[in-house]
Amino acid sequence: MATDISSTLCVAYLSERGHSSQILSHVFAQFKDFSRDFSSCVYDYDHEDDFLDAWNNMLTKYDLQSNDWLKRMFNKKEKWALVYGRDTFCADMTTTQRSESMNKVIKHYVSYKYDLRRFIFHFERLLNDRRYDEKTADFKADQTNVVLPFPVEILKHAASVYTPAMFKLFQIELSKSYDCAIVDNSEGGVVLMYLVCPYKKHYRYSVKYDTEEESILCSCRKFEFGGMLCSHVLKVFSTRGITQIPKGYILERWAKGKKNGSVMTSKQKPNNVDPKVITAICYRDLCRLTTRLSARAAENEDAYEMVKDTLIKLLEKVGLNNAFMGNEPARVQDHNVIVDSTGVSKIVRGIKAKPKTVKSSKRPNGALESSRKTRKTRTTKDKEMPQVAQTTTLSQISEV
Repeated sequence: MATDISSTLCVAYLSERGHSSQILSHVFAQFKDFSRDFSSCVYDYDHEDDFLDAWNNMLTKYDLQSNDWLKRMFNKKEKWALVYGRDTFCADMTTTQRSESMNKVIKHYVSYKYDLRRFIFHFERLLNDRRYDEKTADFKADQTNVVLPFPVEILKHAASVYTPAMFKLFQIELSKSYDCAIVDNSEGGVVLMYLVCPYKKHYRYSVKYDTEEESILCSCRKFEFGGMLCSHVLKVFSTRGITQIPKGYILERWAKGKKNGSVMTSKQKPNNVDPKVITAICYRDLCRLTTRLSARAAENEDAYEMVKDTLIKLLEKVGLNNAFMGNEPARVQDHNVIVDSTGVSKIVRGIKAKPKTVKSSKRPNGALESSRKTRKTRTTKDKEMPQVAQTTTLSQISEV
């Protein structure tokens, strides 16, 4: 059983948008700077002494030493102040955004009216769809090249190892590193120490770099907390001339090509399900794998011949297996099945043919010509109307 599990309080409930806005509503309304100082105590400090000094200064500044709610929250400071939780990996999430996002997705698949059997079936469909979306994103990332904003070697390396979403975050940190300044360093010995100051900030971050073990540690603990290197570390890399991210600092969850597997195995297939749904899922999964295989094998003639021969043998084996099992030969149109969020399978009939029309050989008129023609037609009608009226009037007079 795991022993390194830690529980924390969601800091969103402590912010101005959360529980503190109700308990301390009079303080938020009276002092405009209280929100900034309170948020600074929660987020901005990397050392415990600095956090304690800032907390005491806030209580003194706003005369809140006797506030019971703040006293109770201070006794639980290890559960909500980020200065105490930087060593715990949370994928850089400090709010309920993950649970809120998951609830929103699940609502598209399940309903409170479902019994347990239907709930499990639709939840498995959700997992399969999420896995397929993940595989599709990995495939696109593997087959496309990221456009670099500027040709920096470490940025090229990040684009080759990170997923597109993670690469965007890395790009932001790298751009911040160019605004950081190294104000002090000690480069004697194996362990090097640097003090890095961000642009227009008064606080400094200490970065320790071990040249033998190729390990680096920043006091902001962004890698330990979020799983990616911070701008302070990247500033040290730039100073040291390091052009590649060390392998120990590339997490598999953020890397390309680390999740190569099937969306659904035979043991994961739900029971009592429309066979067309299962066929559509398997067909979609196999298409993804064969497309990736074809893209890689086409780059080399030997690999192309090997894959081609193997696929021919596989086709023969699959045909013999289907004949032995009594299955009819599969047809491509039988697999054109779409499964929507309600679990209903739909057959794709194909693309509707557009009816042919006979086009005129005349040159199409422009907007200016059309407007002139319309204006001319109106003028002609206006001239004709008085003549008709005049004729009618004369005829009436003649009759009289």
